[in-house]
Amino acid sequence: MITDRDIAMRGLADDWRVDQVTVWEVMSAQIIPCFEDDSVE
Repeated sequence: MITDRDIAMRGLADDWRVDQVTVWEVMSAQIIPCFEDDSVE
């Protein structure tokens, strides 16, 4: 999965060129879901 945060933090912050990077290089490798009744701890 790729998010707007992935694009901003990995793509833009590292000054990657959009035409030279793949989604695989920018996307989150491990997704950790949370739900409204989960603790923040």
